[in-house]
Amino acid sequence: MFRLCSLLLGLGAVLALWAGVPSPLRAQPADTLRADTTHTVRIVLKDGSELVGVITRSDAEAVTIRTSSGVTATVPRAQIRRILREETLQIGGAVVRRDPNRTRLFFAPTGRSLRTGQGYLADYYVFFPFVAVAPSNGVILSGGISLVPGATSQLFYAAPKVTLLEQGPVSLAVGTLLVTLVGRDSDLGLTGLFYGVGTVGSARRAATVGLGFGMVDGDVSGRPAVLIGGEYQVSGNVKLISENYLAFPEDDVFLAVSGGIRFFGPRLAADLALITGSGLWDTLDGFPFLPFVGFAYNFGLER
Repeated sequence: MFRLCSLLLGLGAVLALWAGVPSPLRAQPADTLRADTTHTVRIVLKDGSELVGVITRSDAEAVTIRTSSGVTATVPRAQIRRILREETLQIGGAVVRRDPNRTRLFFAPTGRSLRTGQGYLADYYVFFPFVAVAPSNGVILSGGISLVPGATSQLFYAAPKVTLLEQGPVSLAVGTLLVTLVGRDSDLGLTGLFYGVGTVGSARRAATVGLGFGMVDGDVSGRPAVLIGGEYQVSGNVKLISENYLAFPEDDVFLAVSGGIRFFGPRLAADLALITGSGLWDTLDGFPFLPFVGFAYNFGLER
């Protein structure tokens, strides 16, 4: 564990020297915001409707908002339930929403964290649900249990993560993935991975590098696995992602490469990707790729 922490600190130093992109805006309550045409807000009305745009005028009686379509509306404060600052970024001069599922690539974590009360419900390959919540800033508790029809045992997995640093474009975190079997044929001991991960870049484009050590039946391996990933948001609801692994089992080298696309809205994100690797090249005839499908619903964003 000391070696893992030392390597993580070294990774953080390299990332900090390389990074140079300012951090994105954080969402925050904005009930008392004054006129501000540089930040996008969402006005939630008491009848449940919403207006998204920039505030051009604000006083004790009413708020005037200009939407992204150019429409200007003046709303009495008596009709407003809440005003929230949106997490946005600029692409080609346009202000667009940013990816709500920024704490993960496809499956691997990034160095970023959630704020208190935020979380998500995710599902991978239909049969592997996952839930995550942040009890405090910088701490994510997550896990789940597989739902494979007809199986006499199911996988139980837990994946806590602690972000040690989230400053400007650099985020550093440590965590673990622990897996075991529950059910009638539950002879798998505690298995998993201890890791450190760093992410550098902006909300639009970033690189993630991680280093982990596996554990089987409680014995931690001395052979590392390396994660190299990247993300690039191309529009207000599309992001390109790559997640790749390099591992060094005894007398061998294993490489896994993936690339795909994420479609997202204000809360929901859907991932579609293709995965290939050194093992698949030898065992599959024809198309040497496996599909990846994942979904995530993010909650607590309006805090």
